[in-house]
Amino acid sequence: PLFQGGGGRYVPHIVTVSLDSSPPPDGELMQLDPKILRTESMRKYPKLGQLLMAAPLDGAKASGVTCVKLSPSAEYCLLGYGVRENIPSVDGLDENRHPVTALYNVKKGMKHVSTLTSADDDVNIARFHPESGHGFVYGTKQGRVRVLAPR
Repeated sequence: PLFQGGGGRYVPHIVTVSLDSSPPPDGELMQLDPKILRTESMRKYPKLGQLLMAAPLDGAKASGVTCVKLSPSAEYCLLGYGVRENIPSVDGLDENRHPVTALYNVKKGMKHVSTLTSADDDVNIARFHPESGHGFVYGTKQGRVRVLAPR
């Protein structure tokens, strides 16, 4: 199956599902395969809970994810990392930095947009601003709050 990685291990995915609760056309109930256990609500609302998209997470970083949030438009996905996984220094400084948040474009198959790194923070929770385009905020295990917004 697509959701299983090598060695029988499951690969974590970000999934989006339909919240469409409109009834089928003309009020007809959908015919379901009797071999598959389903609830009555699936007959009344066939689109509700339907898988829209599934994108695998990078297996190497998935174990450090402490939170996953979708933007208000559901176009972007914000991951917060609470486990330190040091990355090589870009500017030659000895300071060890690690990813604290990563932003992905969901509608483009979880295409990576950006990663924020820090030497000090471990993310406890990250949230988008409730209005699209206004940035996000994250709280750290060290008790700090960071606000990131466009200028």
